[in-house]
Amino acid sequence: MTAVPKILHFVCLCEITHIQRDYINLWIAANPDYVIKIHTDKYAFLARELAVRLQKKASKETLNHSGKAFRTALFSWQNDAFNYIRNRVATEAGIESFANSFDNCVKAFCQERGLGTAEELDNSYDANRNRLSSAQYFLRKANPTTDITIILSEDAFFPSPSYYLTELVRRGNLITASEILGL
Repeated sequence: MTAVPKILHFVCLCEITHIQRDYINLWIAANPDYVIKIHTDKYAFLARELAVRLQKKASKETLNHSGKAFRTALFSWQNDAFNYIRNRVATEAGIESFANSFDNCVKAFCQERGLGTAEELDNSYDANRNRLSSAQYFLRKANPTTDITIILSEDAFFPSPSYYLTELVRRGNLITASEILGL
């Protein structure tokens, strides 16, 4: 019989929230001798920001219309973003090009469609990266004897790029996108 490696894997997109941090701390308390590996997409720090901006834009456009109008407008914006990003995310031999990374495509899309300035998007990107580093710091501080590593995945679009991108953009569903990333 082979022993199972004492490693706990977690997947988080955009940031590690306080709830996620508390959840990881509970797992560490129950398994103090395990190594903790937190996986995130190196190029998708703006996924939540895109979802929020698309919802706000659809909401503004349909303020004086029925509830169905909002869903239709949101779907239209999500499809536009999906097609824009899908057509620009370049891949070569399984390695995502940074110039056409998800985050850079989100920045370009938002700027071209008037959904945000370069400065606003850069600030959001930096804030999300900083929150990730801060969460890692607090996890290590609370658990000084536990090996805690954040793994920045560079190949999140493989092997299921359309499913992952659909969840990130068309649905704004970071939970399902996290599950796909975890595969």
